[in-house]
Amino acid sequence: MTDITAQNCVNDPNIEIAWAIKASEFSSVHMNILMSVDTTKLKLNKYQDDVYKYFREMFPDMDVFETNEVQLKGGNKEKWRQFCEYFKETVDDYNFGTMLRIRADGIYDEANTIITQKVCFLLNSPKDGHL
Repeated sequence: MTDITAQNCVNDPNIEIAWAIKASEFSSVHMNILMSVDTTKLKLNKYQDDVYKYFREMFPDMDVFETNEVQLKGGNKEKWRQFCEYFKETVDDYNFGTMLRIRADGIYDEANTIITQKVCFLLNSPKDGHL
């Protein structure tokens, strides 16, 4: 039996391409929805309110309108891991790599997009007046 670790695994380019296609399609659908509905009433996931409430408990002062990689991947890395794992049993594909708009009022493009977990994507909330 082989011991699988991060050190002896390599990324399969075909899997990376498949993920990029799926993430791009998801982002396109998301943008189309935003352009066609009243976002103050939009629910992206049935657990969205729970995600937002727990986020505010863990990160009371963090802005969800505009974010950056330092906020998501910097010194808070362990705290973010704990946040994401909290939803492991409730949010489908909670840790699936998802494109997130850096500024919630912008479009998906190279300058306004970072990669994060799906559960973090759900934080762009109508509670803060934007999605």
